[in-house]
This record gives sequence, C-alpha cells and structure tokens, in this order.
Amino acid sequence: MYQRYSIDIPLIEGHYSGTGDLMAALLLAWTTRCEHDLSRALELSVASVHAVIRRTFDSIYEGKNPHRELRIIQSAPDILNPVLD
Repeated sequence: MYQRYSIDIPLIEGHYSGTGDLMAALLLAWTTRCEHDLSRALELSVASVHAVIRRTFDSIYEGKNPHRELRIIQSAPDILNPVLD
C-alpha cells in the first residue's frame, strides 16, 4: 500500500548546505520516537528543519553568520520540541 504526503512550507530565500543531511537524521529520529507514524515524523522533521533555516537566515542578515553555517546548536530547542503551525 502506498501513501502520499503533502506539507506546505513557507519559502526562505537562500542556499543552505547540510539541510538534506539534517532532514534525513531528524526523520530517522522522529520516525523512531513516533512509533513509525511517518506522517507525524515528517511534520516534526520539516518543522525542525524550517526553524533551523529561519534562524540561519536571520543570523546571516544580522551579520552574525558570515559563513552561512546552519545554526544547529542555537536551534536545539526547535529540534527537540518543534512547533507545528
């Protein structure tokens, strides 16, 4: 049986290296924590990645992140407890 999922994500301009690796790691972790509920794991993973990208975007334009590195450590609360809109 096949299932299809769709998640709307607001666009954040820019290029961010490492988001695919981050998404893969989070999806694996959330799939395990959500007892293999893939739709819930996808929602939580996307929410976390989006929060990391948002924080990274903000830090670049505030002049705090000239190398455009993902703000993973600074986003720990969003990764551990993502907010679903």
